[in-house]
Amino acid sequence: MKIGYFGFNMGPLGVPEAIREILGAVERCGFESAWTGEHVIAIDPQVPPSPIAPDHPMLDTVAALSFAAAATSRIKLGSGIILLAQRNPLVLAKELASIDVLSQGRLLVGVGVGYIAGEFEALGIPYGERGGRVDDHIEAMRAIWTQEKPVFKGKFTSFAGVQSKPSPVQRRIRRSLSAACRHLLIAGLFVTAPAGTALTRIWRLLRRLSPAFDQQRRKMSARRTWDSYRFPLRPVAPLIKTASSVTKTLGSNG
Repeated sequence: MKIGYFGFNMGPLGVPEAIREILGAVERCGFESAWTGEHVIAIDPQVPPSPIAPDHPMLDTVAALSFAAAATSRIKLGSGIILLAQRNPLVLAKELASIDVLSQGRLLVGVGVGYIAGEFEALGIPYGERGGRVDDHIEAMRAIWTQEKPVFKGKFTSFAGVQSKPSPVQRRIRRSLSAACRHLLIAGLFVTAPAGTALTRIWRLLRRLSPAFDQQRRKMSARRTWDSYRFPLRPVAPLIKTASSVTKTLGSNG
């Protein structure tokens, strides 16, 4: 089982000084990875199912991962997730390959389809096309990263006679999407807990559930989703408001 820290690009902690301090603590405490969240825009006024308030700050995923690559040396850096249907796949492929090079092969790419119709409407992308766009964009990015002479013809993306260098440092391109994607291959179980949940309680739950998760993962088919295996964690601690309190908490529970 591998444990990561989620959300270093979000909220009041998403500022340079706090990110450096938090990611430094994450590395020292032996975490495997650190992850960003993503909403390009927020619905105003906030209505379900939007998870964030309109004034909730959230740094761009690509920019935050680039900053994290320069601020760290060991931990893996992941997007949890990129809303792929809202992106140009060739532009994103260039950005992600560049981060993988700058981080010396530490990038983890998680993508999803999205679930808030208002976000897609504002971006001019038909909500009903998001699943097909994700499938299309994944294969387009795979082609530009792995083919010697990249050629791709899909419903939403087509290209030939182009190159995009550098290629990612990592040569293995795995397909691992979030719950709503139709063709899901789970490379690992991704479990989240609400902000403010006591780290000691998370650790106790993870230790208790890890054997069951490992057993279930071996039984999963390619069409099962991680969402079926999430467990709810009720917040039992005050929200952490400063970078120093985060690093102290991480250190005391390492």
